[in-house]
Amino acid sequence: MNGQKTNPVYSIEHGYEKITHTRLGLGLSSLNEHLFKYNLCLSKFCEQCSGNHTETTELYLLYCNQYIVSRSTLLLGIKHILCPELNITLLRDLCSTHRSKIMTEGSDDLSVNINHKLFECSFQYFKSTKRCSR
Repeated sequence: MNGQKTNPVYSIEHGYEKITHTRLGLGLSSLNEHLFKYNLCLSKFCEQCSGNHTETTELYLLYCNQYIVSRSTLLLGIKHILCPELNITLLRDLCSTHRSKIMTEGSDDLSVNINHKLFECSFQYFKSTKRCSR
């Protein structure tokens, strides 16, 4: 072994979910910002949002107007896992970078079981939005 630890959180699920999660975390997904970075599309902007919003992982997970219903389900799932007593509006006010990072990378501060549950919420979001499909 080379001394690196393998995080068991990243070994859950198979196929589509695992690929989507990995691609989002690495910045190699089908989101326009990721494709534009490698000259694979003409624009880095979100086609669903009005205005010039770059289609980042953070925008996709937390802000794009196209996915309001799916996002509400995602945030409620996260709320019930992390802090069931917390008001959902307070969860929305937490640092957006931290929220999107937990959804794509998990957190070393949380147990493997909690990270698995969070990733399952993310997988459901990916499936329902169909944005990052192959």
